[in-house]
Amino acid sequence: MSSLLKIKVTPQGSLTQREAAEYVGGLAPLRMLEDLWGLRPWDTNATNRRYRVSAIEEAMKRAEASTPQSTAAE
Repeated sequence: MSSLLKIKVTPQGSLTQREAAEYVGGLAPLRMLEDLWGLRPWDTNATNRRYRVSAIEEAMKRAEASTPQSTAAE
């Protein structure tokens, strides 16, 4: 399973789909947050979706909490 990579962008109250994908490291991780961890856009139309930063953060926390932490090999 791939891990989520957080890219540095200035968080705002909400992000467009493009900004949200950049924030979480790509469109695939964004879709994974939607499919597996309950992320839902607060606004959607035929061409774009908008996500609340707080909802992205919550979905990322749920994903990270359920991912087993690997231990360093000695």
